Amino acid sequence: MKKSKFFNVKHNFNHTILREYDIRGTWLENLNENDAYSLAEKLTTILHKKISDTSNYCALVARDGRSSSSALSKALMVGFRENGLDAIDLGLLPTPALYFAERKYNKKISHYAVMVTGSHNPHNQNGFKIIAQGKPFFGKNIQKLANIKNSIKNNIKTQKKIYSPKSYNIKSAYIKRMLEEDKRIIGGQINAIWDAGGGASAEILPSLLPKLQGKHQLLFGKIDPYFKDRPPDPAMPNALKVLQNEIVKQKASIALAFDGDADRLLVMLPDKSSKEKNNSKLLKGDQLLLIFAEDLIQQIKTKNNKIQKPTILCDIKTSPDIIHRIKQIGGNPILVPTGHANIKHQIIKKNADIAGEVSGHIFFNDRYFGYDDAIYAAVRLCAMLRNNFSIEKSLAALPKRIATEELRIQVEEEKKFNIVNSIQKKLQEEKTKPKYKLSTIDGVRVEYKNAWWLLRASNTEAAIVLRAEAENSDSGKKILGLIADMLHNAGCKNAKLVKNAKLTSTN
Repeated sequence: MKKSKFFNVKHNFNHTILREYDIRGTWLENLNENDAYSLAEKLTTILHKKISDTSNYCALVARDGRSSSSALSKALMVGFRENGLDAIDLGLLPTPALYFAERKYNKKISHYAVMVTGSHNPHNQNGFKIIAQGKPFFGKNIQKLANIKNSIKNNIKTQKKIYSPKSYNIKSAYIKRMLEEDKRIIGGQINAIWDAGGGASAEILPSLLPKLQGKHQLLFGKIDPYFKDRPPDPAMPNALKVLQNEIVKQKASIALAFDGDADRLLVMLPDKSSKEKNNSKLLKGDQLLLIFAEDLIQQIKTKNNKIQKPTILCDIKTSPDIIHRIKQIGGNPILVPTGHANIKHQIIKKNADIAGEVSGHIFFNDRYFGYDDAIYAAVRLCAMLRNNFSIEKSLAALPKRIATEELRIQVEEEKKFNIVNSIQKKLQEEKTKPKYKLSTIDGVRVEYKNAWWLLRASNTEAAIVLRAEAENSDSGKKILGLIADMLHNAGCKNAKLVKNAKLTSTN
């Protein structure tokens, strides 16, 4: 069998690119086409060990709009086909559209679905998100890839292209599904601004928005490989300045922003409570989860005229006030580790209805497919508003708190888990424990009566993530001082930055 230019039996992944939830690195530094080819080869090797005849199976491949994504996608395709597994190139799509394709056709043909994307990372970074047999491929499975020997065999025939991408027009089918959600509510007014940020959502939104009910304006709606207009991470400081100005200028009722591959949604509202004119506010991801949970619970009560308790998965960064409110209105909230792959796994395991992360990943399993789709979430939210759902009223039920943003404390990659584990161990060994609830399912989470804080090692960067809330500013500063001291004693060089973290009102 003729080997491609990518084939290299001695190729090994740089260990730093094998992350918890996906594979991610910097283009031409620790990530290149050989990694893509090798990934396809190793995934196919796994399949061959389970199934001798793979002629009825294939891999689905899609990519975002980064300058390196096309080369990585092509190398993946070659890797699958040269090792005995046909592959369908679905082209440039947002990540949730690939998930949609996998769910729509997985019973017929696909064994793997691989998305080439750097997600919310800078333009020069890229990687792979993987689905295997309808389930997220993450954690230990990703780490095991490093030990799978390249075993290309001469008796494996290159698969012929038996499935045509044209037969599976994912873009049209995906848009059709979004319009079905939009039409669940007929009529009603909305004035919405959508910020694609030059990311993969720009492949869908220009065709979708003119077909939605209401008024919809699109910002940065062309694919930009270099993200010149704003960062692919909409949560970065000042990333949404243009959107912030537009929501006031256009007198919009809501603004919706997407990350680089459109699996994260950020929502901005005009701030009617602010004394300053021309102001807006950005919702936190757990607030967004509450809004969707409340709407779902209202629908269930209206439809069945009795209380059912839908299961709502809340990631470890979720405020206790949000969890308490979901219980109060008739939901069954369950705290789970953060991470999109972890949550997808938990949705299947617990048969949950909705799940959410503070970062903006929202998962719908009630009448959708159970994965994180920011475009679907945005369409669904707009339909809720047209049906007179009040976000302000929903959030007004929460107590007022003082809180930090989601802080990322930079630490050495090799030290981040040790620092958090050290703090966890110290708290568990305390002989005289103050009145708090301790959770260690993902980092260290401490809950007091009217305050809480969380420390966890990031799985995507060299950082420790901190989130804290308190009843007032004095209490907040006291908690930050306590956390800073613990970090310092555990060997964190940047611990002193925590003491000066900004505290703002949650309402």
